[in-house]
Amino acid sequence: MRLLPFVAFTLLGAGLLPAQQVLTVSASGGAMFTDIGAAVAAASNGDVLLVASGGYAPFTINGKALTILANNSTVFAPGNPPPAAPTVVIENLTPAQRVNVIGLSAMGFAQAPALVLVRNNQGSVWLHDMFCDAFGAPALVVDNSVDVVIENGLLQANRAAMSPSGVPLPTPGMRVVSSGVFVYDSEVRGSTGSMSGAGLPSPTAAADGGDGIEMIGGLVTIEGGRVIGGSGITLYAPACNQGGSGGDAIQMSANGLNTPVVRLRNVALQPGGASLNTCPGTVTNGMQLNVLSGTPILDAGVERLLHGPAGILGPTVVPVEVVGASGDVAFVFAGLPSPRVYLGGLPVHLNAPVITLGFVVLGATGRGTLNVPVMGLGPASPPIVFGLQALVLDASSGAYSTNPRPLIVR
Repeated sequence: MRLLPFVAFTLLGAGLLPAQQVLTVSASGGAMFTDIGAAVAAASNGDVLLVASGGYAPFTINGKALTILANNSTVFAPGNPPPAAPTVVIENLTPAQRVNVIGLSAMGFAQAPALVLVRNNQGSVWLHDMFCDAFGAPALVVDNSVDVVIENGLLQANRAAMSPSGVPLPTPGMRVVSSGVFVYDSEVRGSTGSMSGAGLPSPTAAADGGDGIEMIGGLVTIEGGRVIGGSGITLYAPACNQGGSGGDAIQMSANGLNTPVVRLRNVALQPGGASLNTCPGTVTNGMQLNVLSGTPILDAGVERLLHGPAGILGPTVVPVEVVGASGDVAFVFAGLPSPRVYLGGLPVHLNAPVITLGFVVLGATGRGTLNVPVMGLGPASPPIVFGLQALVLDASSGAYSTNPRPLIVR
């Protein structure tokens, strides 16, 4: 295991325990498990699952703190018809538990509540470098979860499902219900068109575009990236060239007394366009923000990025690069992943105590690198997962927090 030398004893001395063990998973054999679900069932709180390339069956993490570090690994739920269940479920985390999923892909082809479902969590969920391609379901649903971080992901509801009568059912790229979600440098797309093929009803109407993000209560903060509503598309023409309406980039509505709040900074919102049609008044373009209820907050800001590796082997020196504006000062922090700590009102997604690794002044190109030494503590030791994030001070624009990154040292 490799550990940040001047961070290790402070974190461990504060009672923040490392992973208990490493479980290896390979669909082709040669590892401890061939199935992710079996490895999850055998794992204890704090364990790390190293998942090799290949295709895997759906799995659920229920009330267990884990890190999944994937390498070209895809969780796949084939075809129609249902039973329709999510491909990945993360649920029932306590406040002290956290789940990191890094580099995993998910794909499904059935009408389901979600492709990836995160629900009923008081603990933190980090989804990094994740690709979700959903046919017939939202790519991601976050329901009744306190803190969820999505970083450098692509979430797309590729095609909509259809009802038994053939009516297309547009789906959002992401649905948030009464939850706190932070989205960094990611792309979220609503559905366009509907699924077709053997065993599926014939479409009886044109498919509308799905919303990029559908909010039903909750708080969503989006920094960087794009949110795209699906376009309407002509799939059926009973009497004229009937087209579908475009989806909204973001649609906001209340969940009882829980009204949504969305905070936007440096993000492109692209509504879906209506399909061509000759039936007047039947279709419309989507909107960037469709606020049925709630409060949108638009921050001008300047984008700040923190680039950190997902996993390293030492002894070595890790270059942590911060991108911003010339003259900015970036303080880089480490701690256990958690979107709970606010410094100066900014979301620094690290659990207290937060350790300062150092600071760097960004040069004329707007880039600065902080070199962090990493040592090795023995090949038999399990990895430890840290979160890295920077707080950037900009005299002209104020203070900003970067997108968080996981750092796995081993």
